[in-house]
Order: sequence, then C-alpha cells, then structure tokens
Amino acid sequence: ELEKRLEKLEAAKTFHRVNRDEISRDIYRRLRKQYKNAIDSEIRRTHLEKIKSSANSQRTTWR
Repeated sequence: ELEKRLEKLEAAKTFHRVNRDEISRDIYRRLRKQYKNAIDSEIRRTHLEKIKSSANSQRTTWR
C-alpha cells in the first residue's frame, strides 16, 4: 500500500516537472491575451472618447 502511494507520488513529481514549463507557458499565453484585450479595449475607449470630444468641439465651432 505504502509502496503504491510512493510510486504515485514519484509519478506525479515527474509529471509535474515535465508539465510545469508547458503549464506556465499556457498560463502566460492566456494572461497575455487577457492583458492585451484589456489594453486594446482601453485604447479603443479612449480613442472613441477623443473622437466624440473632437466631434463635439467641431460642432460647436461650426455654429
């Protein structure tokens, strides 16, 4: 029983060692995607606000 548990533990350790890089790469990729999306939406929002404000200022100058 103890022998089996030790074997499982060793297997889990080697599995973790093999997969840690892959897992961290995956997490990094996912986080980078989320971060990029957040930045893109922020840029888009500020850009839209700029366009709106410039349109408003142009409208006021035309009158």
